[in-house]
Amino acid sequence: KNLEDPRKGFDLFLESLHHVARDSAAHVMIAGHNGPPAGLRMPDLTFQWLGFLDDSQAIDAYRSADVVAVPSRQDNSPQAATEALSCGTPVVAFDCTGLPDFVLHEHTGYLAQPFDTQDFAHGLTRLLNDSSLRARLSASAREHASAKWSYRSVGRTHREVFGGLMAR
Repeated sequence: KNLEDPRKGFDLFLESLHHVARDSAAHVMIAGHNGPPAGLRMPDLTFQWLGFLDDSQAIDAYRSADVVAVPSRQDNSPQAATEALSCGTPVVAFDCTGLPDFVLHEHTGYLAQPFDTQDFAHGLTRLLNDSSLRARLSASAREHASAKWSYRSVGRTHREVFGGLMAR
């Protein structure tokens, strides 16, 4: 929400986009903000500021994206990542905090070395430029999300946990 919060890694994202701009003509959509903060220097890419989205708008945004970037330095379980995966959109993130629990490297997305903006850019560029890889990761992302977070899966997990506790 706050682009200046260092935990969210927006500065790392922008640095990564400077590398992406050399290898791709990406169109970058940013949700949660109506426009860039004053004085922000942007890479040479097309930006679209979506503002704050309701649930159906967020779903449309995730589904229309080729990839979702989650450049967090510190974030236990970023909702943007879980929502993107649930919509079948691969996620590029750093291999840190809670993100590797559900962004599985080259299965549901790409995990860059922590805070390595060139590696993050490599993940973005790779997914943007390789439609067959993106399609495979997209299908895997949706399958993984359904297996982990569907009502049926969550109910089964709760039943197993509570059944085990009752057996003790």
